[in-house]
Amino acid sequence: MHIESIYVENFQGLRSANLTLSTPITMVCGLNGAGKSSLKEAIGLALGESARVAKKGDYKMLVTEGEKKAQIIIGHDGAASSITLPSGKAERTDIAGQDYLPFVLNPDAFAKLDDKAKRSLLFALTKSSAKPQVVAEKLVARGADAKKVEAIKPLLLSGFASAQDQAKTYAAESRGAWKALTGEAYGSEKAEGWTVTVPELPEGVPEVTEADLAEAQATQGKAAIEIDRGNQFLGELKGRLGAVDAWNKRKADLEVKAKLVDRERAKLVATEESLAEWQPKLKEWGDAVTAYNGESPCECPSCHVKLKVIGLRVEVFKGKTADSKKLAEAQVELQKAKDAVKLLENTRGNDRLRVDVALAAQRDLAAHIAVTPGSSSEAEITRCEAAIQVQRDIRTRAEAKATMIKDRLDMLVNADKKANDAAGHHADVLAWVLIEKALAPDGIPGEILAGALEPINSSLKRLSGLAGWPQTAIGADMAITAGGRNYVLLSESEKWRCDALIGLAISKLAGLKLIMVDRADVLLPQVRAQFLGMLLTLAKAGEIETAIVCGSLKEKPAKLPPEFAAVWIEGGVAGGDVPLQQAS
Repeated sequence: MHIESIYVENFQGLRSANLTLSTPITMVCGLNGAGKSSLKEAIGLALGESARVAKKGDYKMLVTEGEKKAQIIIGHDGAASSITLPSGKAERTDIAGQDYLPFVLNPDAFAKLDDKAKRSLLFALTKSSAKPQVVAEKLVARGADAKKVEAIKPLLLSGFASAQDQAKTYAAESRGAWKALTGEAYGSEKAEGWTVTVPELPEGVPEVTEADLAEAQATQGKAAIEIDRGNQFLGELKGRLGAVDAWNKRKADLEVKAKLVDRERAKLVATEESLAEWQPKLKEWGDAVTAYNGESPCECPSCHVKLKVIGLRVEVFKGKTADSKKLAEAQVELQKAKDAVKLLENTRGNDRLRVDVALAAQRDLAAHIAVTPGSSSEAEITRCEAAIQVQRDIRTRAEAKATMIKDRLDMLVNADKKANDAAGHHADVLAWVLIEKALAPDGIPGEILAGALEPINSSLKRLSGLAGWPQTAIGADMAITAGGRNYVLLSESEKWRCDALIGLAISKLAGLKLIMVDRADVLLPQVRAQFLGMLLTLAKAGEIETAIVCGSLKEKPAKLPPEFAAVWIEGGVAGGDVPLQQAS
């Protein structure tokens, strides 16, 4: 990628820059805070990198304070890419290898990735395919079962770890199936050639046969029939015994009721006699109430005395006052008579009903005695239950014998099948373990990763040699080292060098031929000279078309090789000696 011009206006701390890059290497220099980093970020933003702010609505924060609009235009490869802020409107020209631009414009970005992202980047960069189909072919080439590879293949889309975990799960399930079948704990040596051990019968005991099984089952069936018959007869005995008890209870109840006939009749007679005594009184007092209740007296024809006729009786009329008193007495006596008659009539009805009940009991008793049920005894029931238990014992023994014979026959018949099934489960274990190990980091992933690491480590080795620096390398575990020391243990200057070399290696493999670094002042002059010398060598060899090196210096470099150009930034203005274009 060849950057030909840089135009920036009102972006962060950089108020203006209008640069034409006529040399492969450009040094952007200035004091601290002059706007060098703003220039670097402006280039990245125009070429498609994310902005320093997270939300597009915050783009206004990127515009130089006091200004309303910022514009960035980067001329490259005969075209241009631009962005206007705060609208965020961008026009970009596609760049071959643009997916890797973030690691070339910000070389420290690679070290910030997690291990998984680093691997993915290297696989893509070196075109080392980890696609499921490629991995599946490698598994089959290693002797993996093709059907099992197809079963695990979809999980490869989620990465080697997911597929490896599933293979491990399948292996565990196959071990479990082997254990369930054999009843033994799985072991790879034990499972190899495992056979069913059929225990020998005691000395003198003949081997069981199908005839032995049929005989035991026949005995079991015969005993079951006898048990059913016994239970039926036992039910009949218990039914008879219960019927006799019910018959006796009914007979006793009827006898008690039948004995009450004479008593109930006598009571009925007594009630009727009492009723006969009260009925005349009822008429007598009724006549009295009628006579005393306002009827006029009559006169005796002979003596002319006033008389009162009371029913069949006649008495002297003594005046209305006397009649009123007698009327009250008669009404009381009449009510007593009415109550007595009513009570006796109700009693007579109940007495007649009890007489009928007693007579019915006499008839029912005669009929009940005429029909006597068959009888049984507790002793008969006990004997029947004992006989049933004998048959149950016979059935239990026959059932146990039949089960033992069947198990023995099954063991003899299925020994070979069981051994074959166990061998199948063992083969599944071995097949899944093979896949599991092949998918482990030191298996196929390591093989693919080695292919991805070889070109970038070769490039890093060459670049380290050109710079005269300790060799930078990326290990299979994605650890970055310099001279064998881990990246996290390096000084700031050493990390900067590792990042710069990795950025150059990525740029080369991606075909970008571009590198941009900031804070070059972290290097001592001698080390910085080594870096610039390496860039000069790469530029002369045509391996770098554009290199932009930003760093704080006290003054603009005066003497530089023809491949170098220096841009001095001061007060937010880059290349102050060049007329500035106005942003449209």
